[in-house]
Amino acid sequence: MDHYKKHYDDRDQDLFKGPIYYLGVALVVTGAIAILYLLMSVMTVMKSPEESELVQWALSTISEGDVMLSGHIDGKEFSFQASEPFQYLILCAIGLIIINLLVLISNSLIGGGVKLIRTVNRK
Repeated sequence: MDHYKKHYDDRDQDLFKGPIYYLGVALVVTGAIAILYLLMSVMTVMKSPEESELVQWALSTISEGDVMLSGHIDGKEFSFQASEPFQYLILCAIGLIIINLLVLISNSLIGGGVKLIRTVNRK
């Protein structure tokens, strides 16, 4: 009876090895493609920013004297207007945060895929 159970368990494990392996490969490929796309986008922005739609959008949102922050404190109204260089700085900081998040997501995809592939290849 134990021999039958062991043989049956091995067959179940073999059934799932293929799909898990290919899922791992798909995750690695997806992560690599995402990093390459991100790298190409950054290179485009650095090489010729005027051709990048993202940069064109960011530049169109910046204007002199935009109110960056406004509200009420103790019943008094206030507003904070930012100069164009400060707005550029804020947009660059937001861009770096977004790039960092995308790289972390891609690294997680690649790491998860590698773990799945290693798990399947264990004996």
